[in-house]
This record gives sequence, structure tokens and C-alpha cells, in this order.
Amino acid sequence: MFKLNNKGWGLSSMIAYTSIILIALLVATFYVIALYSNLDENLYGNSNKKIYEEQETKLENNAIKYIKIRTYDDGNYVVTYDILKNANYIEKIIDNKTNKECDGYVKVEINNSIYKAKSYLKCDSYVTEGY
Repeated sequence: MFKLNNKGWGLSSMIAYTSIILIALLVATFYVIALYSNLDENLYGNSNKKIYEEQETKLENNAIKYIKIRTYDDGNYVVTYDILKNANYIEKIIDNKTNKECDGYVKVEINNSIYKAKSYLKCDSYVTEGY
């Protein structure tokens, strides 16, 4: 026969250890959720901003190419995204989240054969400041 002694688990010990395990699980769950929300932000937040900034740079470079070929005089000009796309200077710019086409334009300033360009892009999930 088995004899009861004080070397086994008691009710108070079981409740204490179970509480510690549950608290550890809650803390781990909190950190996992925080990790995944940061991953989503990095995947769709900052990296997307870099993608859009790259598209803005492409717009600027292609607008300058477009104007150089047409030999405009000194002054300020606006070249739209549609003009560049229709003249095959740039491919379609698609919003990463909505898969819809973006819109934009480039302001080009020519002064003594020096070209300065500033592009503006408008997508569903991104808009250049000052658009």
C-alpha cells in the first residue's frame, strides 16, 4: 500500500507553478505579437517608402532624359507620369498594397544647361509631401 507523505505536489505548489507558467506564456505571447507587428511594419512600411522613393528617382531621371532629347530652353517645366509612360520612358508604377496604378509629375528647372528635378508621386498608400 502507498503511504501519503509530504514529498509530493500539494495544491498550493501546483497553483503557484501553474500561475508562473501562465504568466510566462502571456509574456511570450505579447512579445510574439509585438515581433510580428514590427515585421509587418518593416515589410510594408519603411521598405515600401524606399520603393516609392526609388520610383520618384526614376521619374526624375527619366523626365530629365525626356527634356534633354527635346532640347527645351531655360525655364521651368512639368512632365507628367502619363507623358513619360506613353513615350516609353518609364514602366507603370503600381501601388504595392492596392495594385492600382499611381499618378505623378516632375517639376524640371533648366538654368544654363543645369537640370534640377523634383518628382511627386501619388498612390493609394503613399503620397509625396507637397503633391
